[in-house]
Formats: sequence, structure tokens, C-alpha cells
Amino acid sequence: MHDGYGVRAHYIARNTIYTPKVLNVNEIEGVNVLNENQTGYVGAINVDVSLNSNTAEFTKLEIVKDGLVVYTDNNFNGKATVTNGVLNKSGYDVRVYYKDNEYPQGKYYEGYVFVAGLNAPSITNKGSYTFVNDAIYYFSFDSLTQNQAAINGFVARIYDDSSARYIAQDVISLIDNPNIIDELWGEWYDLREELSNYEYGSKEYMEKSEEHNAIYKRIESLNTSKNTW
Repeated sequence: MHDGYGVRAHYIARNTIYTPKVLNVNEIEGVNVLNENQTGYVGAINVDVSLNSNTAEFTKLEIVKDGLVVYTDNNFNGKATVTNGVLNKSGYDVRVYYKDNEYPQGKYYEGYVFVAGLNAPSITNKGSYTFVNDAIYYFSFDSLTQNQAAINGFVARIYDDSSARYIAQDVISLIDNPNIIDELWGEWYDLREELSNYEYGSKEYMEKSEEHNAIYKRIESLNTSKNTW
């Protein structure tokens, strides 16, 4: 039987034979992907699973939030990137339904994922060239070494398109609510206290911990945008 436990045979000595589970989970994780218009990033869940039995078949995929089904795919074939019903800074249960000859009534695998918020702007390349006062200079970002140009002081700010967009969004948030950073710090401290009420490593603890870290990243992003602005 494909259940991962196998059968136990008795013959002079006792031996255990392990059989593979029907469902093999390659990847179930929360990610950020470009939206359909390629204009910005949205929360998503990647699902990549496979079947180890020739007689097994998938029946459907469900995304569940707080006990409510927010997404269903009755034509699921093992791989999917789900954005419908998925929000950033939220946790979801992913259920993959399947059936086999041994389980004609069907079974499902359930995995928990947390979809993080969009990251703060950052520079990922090692360096960049820029044009300053009729000369081209190279700036290194992979160490504390600074390339000082032979001119009076200047500031070089290098953004990619997505970083500029995130900074603009944060600046709008700061204009609309000047106290947003202090309010987020309040939420951060409240969540830190709440974490002590859960068993370390439990699902509830992990969910609150992700939320706690997401708030801190949001504060860092707003501080970066405020200083840039």
C-alpha cells in the first residue's frame, strides 16, 4: 500500500519494507510574482507535487484561509502558481486532493505557507557605472570601499524601476499617515508579547513570528523611503 509505511513481514527475523508515498511534495511556498500586466508584484503560492503511483490521479487543489476556501482548481495537474485569493502578509493552508485504487474515496495532503510582504528596495548587483560632470565613474556596492570622485561632494542614487515604484508607494503612505511608523512599532511590540503565549515552533507561533518579522520589514522599508525622500 502506498502510504509511506509499507508492510512488515515475519520470516525467521522481522523485517520492514518501506514503500513510497503516493504524493511527493517538491515545493509548496509563498512567493511574490509579477502581475498579469507586468506592472508590479503580487502575492502568490507556488505548488509543485507529483504522484508516485501509476493508478493515482489528482482531483483538485484548494487554498484555505482561516478555514474558508479562497481558491479551488478542479483541473489541477501537479503544478500551479496561484494569485487569485492570495494576499501578502497572510498565511494559508494548501490542500492537494488525490485518489488511488487503495483510496478510491480520496485523500488530501495539507501544507501551511506564509506569503511575505514585498521586500524593501535593494541593490543586488556588485556595482554600477554613472555619469558625473562629463566623466564616467564606477561605484562598488559589495564592500565598504567607496570610490571617491575628484569633484566636490555629490550623491549618486541608483534605483531600478521596481525599487523606485516601492519607494513612491511608501512615500504616499507616509504622506497619508505621518504616524504610520510609530503605529507599526506598536503592533510590533504587541505581537512580540503575544508570541510568548504560543509554544515555540508551533503553527500558531510560526504564523505570528512571520507577521512580526513582516511588520519590522515594513518599518525598515518606510524608514528607507523617508530618508530617500
